[in-house]
Amino acid sequence: MNDKKKKNTNGNNRPAYAKRVGSIRVTVWQNQTAEGKTFFNSSLVRRYKDGDEFKESNSLNGLADIASAMFALNAAAKFISNTEDEQNQDANEEA
Repeated sequence: MNDKKKKNTNGNNRPAYAKRVGSIRVTVWQNQTAEGKTFFNSSLVRRYKDGDEFKESNSLNGLADIASAMFALNAAAKFISNTEDEQNQDANEEA
């Protein structure tokens, strides 16, 4: 299981968080509104090999993919929740 946390603070186009469980990958993108409010978008894909080429799909195959997706999505939800908690604590300390 790969678990990557990347702070996207310098305006580059890197995900804030990515987790791979088997063939399933969830990616979380952190964005800001014009008013400076942070929000998150996420995507879920299944990687598979077609001949010599790797491809991605939004569909899941069977219970194993569903279980992997649930695990990855739970990890992404925890990342978002923890990040929001940290940001709220920082805002409260500044106030």
